[in-house]
Parts: sequence; C-alpha cells; structure tokens
Amino acid sequence: MPFPDRHIDHQVIFESCMVAIRPIYDGKYIDIAASYEVLSETHWNAPAIEPAFNPNITIDITSQIDTKLEALSCFEGEIMPFPGPRSIEAVEALAKFRGTQAGFAYGESLQLLRMKL
Repeated sequence: MPFPDRHIDHQVIFESCMVAIRPIYDGKYIDIAASYEVLSETHWNAPAIEPAFNPNITIDITSQIDTKLEALSCFEGEIMPFPGPRSIEAVEALAKFRGTQAGFAYGESLQLLRMKL
C-alpha cells in the first residue's frame, strides 16, 4: 500500500487498506502488509509533524530493474524529465541507493507494517 504521504489519494488508500487488513474477518488471512515510497510525494511530508518513511525491509530488484523502468516509461503523464523527482533517472537512482543500503545493485525498500511467520 502507498505510504500516507503528501498525495491525498495515497492517504485515503492507506487508511482503507489499514481497515481491510485488521487481523479479524478476512484480514486475518493477510500474511504481509507493507507501504512503499513514491518519489515526489513521500519525501515532501513536513518533518517532525507528519510521518516519515522509515523503510525496514529491502527487496533485491536487480533482475527486474529494466522491466520496472520500462513499465514506468508507459506512464507519460506521471513521468517527467530529469531532474524531476519522478523521472526515470530519479527512479533508477533511488533503486540504486536503496539497493546499496542492503547490499544489492538495485533495491525496493518498504516499511513493513505487519507480517505473520
């Protein structure tokens, strides 16, 4: 689910998901719940007033990075030219940064909310 960042749609979806994943009724069958960061939204929250994205799990996406960047390029209305925060170059740079934090070439970091083992 999206991190509850500056984008109002992300906030509403996050809140809806949190209700849906409560560990009762069908929510008890959810094994893992995590939020993801969105360039140009997640990092624009007001420091110390609104929540900060603090990833605590990183997935190795090295073998999928080309597919991810190719898929993102299909969203012409959302992708902007570099140095825009939602440029292909910025998305790749974030993946490199997150990857190096965990020892991968490219990574996707998430804020783990709940996980059943």
